[in-house]
Order: sequence, then C-alpha cells, then structure tokens
Amino acid sequence: MHELAKDALNRFMNEALLNYAHQRNFDLGKENHNNVSRLSHFIRKRLISEERVVKKILSSFDLGPVEKYIQEVCWRTYWKGWLCHYPSVWDNYRSELDQLLKNADAITFSKIKDLEMSNSEFECLNDWSEELQETGYLHNHARMWFASIWVHTLQLPWQLGAHFFMQHLLDGDEASNTLSWRWVAGLHTKGKAYLASAKNIKKFTHSRYEKIPEMAARAVQLEYQAPSFENIELKSPANTKGKVHLLVHGNDLESLGALVKRYKPEVIYILSLRHLNKQLKIYSEKVLKFDDQALEQTLHQLSLSQDFKVISIEDDISFDQNVDYVSYFPGQGYMMDYLQDKIPNLKYVYKPWDQKLFPYANKGFFPFWKKVKQFLKQEDI
Repeated sequence: MHELAKDALNRFMNEALLNYAHQRNFDLGKENHNNVSRLSHFIRKRLISEERVVKKILSSFDLGPVEKYIQEVCWRTYWKGWLCHYPSVWDNYRSELDQLLKNADAITFSKIKDLEMSNSEFECLNDWSEELQETGYLHNHARMWFASIWVHTLQLPWQLGAHFFMQHLLDGDEASNTLSWRWVAGLHTKGKAYLASAKNIKKFTHSRYEKIPEMAARAVQLEYQAPSFENIELKSPANTKGKVHLLVHGNDLESLGALVKRYKPEVIYILSLRHLNKQLKIYSEKVLKFDDQALEQTLHQLSLSQDFKVISIEDDISFDQNVDYVSYFPGQGYMMDYLQDKIPNLKYVYKPWDQKLFPYANKGFFPFWKKVKQFLKQEDI
C-alpha cells in the first residue's frame, strides 16, 4: 500500500499537478476526479506523509507553480496541530455528539435518514451521499457544499454531519473533519461561516444540477465560544534501557522501521479501528477494511527485515506497568482517547515535521502557512 501511495503521487505529478490550482474546485462526478490527487486516504494513514509529499514535489518543481497544492496538503497538518492547542474542542464535540445521538428529535433523525438513503429533495446531496457511502470519498468542494446545506439550509446539527462523514470517509481524521465542519458552521473563526450557493454548485459541477431547491441565504447563528488555548511540548522519549514494547496504529504508518531500530521492541502491539469500533460503533465496513489492509501490509513489510512478536489488542488484554510502551503520536481523537485510558505509561514519538509545525498552528491557517513557506524557502523543514 505504501507503493500504491508513491505511484499515485508520481501519477498526479506527471498528469495533473501543474493544472491543479485552476482545476481543483471542479467536482466532475465520482468517476472523474483526475483533476485532484486522490492521495488523501494515503496521507490520512501516513502511508505517505505530508512531509514526504511536499519534499517529493519540491524536488521536481519550484514552489510557485505548485503552491496551491502544497498549501492544501499542509491544511491537514494545520488542523492536527490546531486541535492539539485546543483539545477542549474535541472533548466538547464528543460530549455534544453523544447527547445528540441519544436525544435529538424524530424530525432531525428523519431528515438524516433521507440523506443517508439518498432520498432528500436535493439531487446533489443524494448523489454526494451515495458517492460517499459507495467509495469512501468526496471531492473537497462537495464536502463544503454538503456541510453548508446540512447546517444552514436543513438546519441539522453540525456534529451529526461530522459524525456521518467520519462513518464513511477513508481519509477522515478527527482534526480535519471536526474542524472543517465547525468552520462551515461559523464556529472556527468568529463571524465567518461558509454558505453554498446554487450558482457556485452549477459552475463547479459543469451544470450537472440545474434544479437546486432554494438554499439558505444567511448562515445559522450558532453560539460562538472561544476555546481555551494550551501550549504544547512535543518531545520524543529518549532511548530506554529496559524493556520496550511498540504500539502501532493506523494514524501514522510511515517509518515504523526507524522506531523498531531505535527502541528494539520485544513485542509490537497492533491497535486497529476495528477494535475501537466495538465500543464506538462509528466506522463503516469500508473504513474498517482499509485500516485492516493498511496495518496488515505495513506489518508484513516490517517483518521482512525484523524479528518480533506481534499481538493484536483485544478486549481482555492487559498492559505491563513495568514496561515502557512507545508509539507515534496519533493526534487528538478517538485513538488517543483510548490509549490514554488504557496505557497510561505510553510515550509518544513525534515526527520532526510535526514538532516543527504544530507550534505555529495556534491561530489562523494563513499565519501558519506564512511560517511554513519560510521554512520551505530555507529548506529547514
């Protein structure tokens, strides 16, 4: 799967990268997404990382002609770093979602069921819902339109929309998904929401949808509360002298060989989304299979050059408090919530890319991007 990611990047660089800035906003239908990279599900697992994508592209192109694509790749880093600075946003989302799933009214669930069954009054929403559930993917512009209609026109809770996307997106990570929905709803930047328009949808779908029902002309006014800020310190643990066990999860599958070489673990534990889903009951079978395959192929590659015992984490497993456990940092979200609860003596290893950039993801994206560009120009990243 790592090789598939590299091949997909090479193909995009050869065929579509230089036209990306001009063509990226067009959603031409589920069989025709060749104007975008379709790397997001690989990057989400870090089968190929943001850093590797950026460096590979800049080894062949100057920044100017490819800046828009590099910028889009760095949005994922920004969202992950931002949520580290404002972890209460994730905690509040989980709490609010739990309450909505238990207590939302029948009309709300009826509207959502229509969308899930592709049976709403919006032909475009029906198509996007079908594509999402069938393929695990939606064009980014379609995600924005979908979320805007969900929140501002249908006036459904944004948390339930984010939940629907997380169920089905192969590239869905908690930071990008949750914070993107908050942005559309007007909760990421005070006073700024995203409103879809029929004109915009028609233009960027090449008029596939001529008859679009009336959409909201004003954003729903949701109560904005500035989240509390936390400084973050991203220091990886030093080499340990005692026993070390490595924990592998699907949130970062690049360069695991470096961890094995550094810490020489006796045991590697595997934490899959399938195990998490026994409790969470969130992910579709398509998402679970993708995670299973990514873990299986990564561990197979690793086993070709290393000798270790592999244990899949199950319900009855216990963790030795006298052993150090190390893992690549999973980012704020369901995986990290589980790990903090089950393995208090787990230590996170941070990628240099994250260590360098996360501290600057504390305000808006464009101040963050300005700093990224400085590093890129200095080749200090």
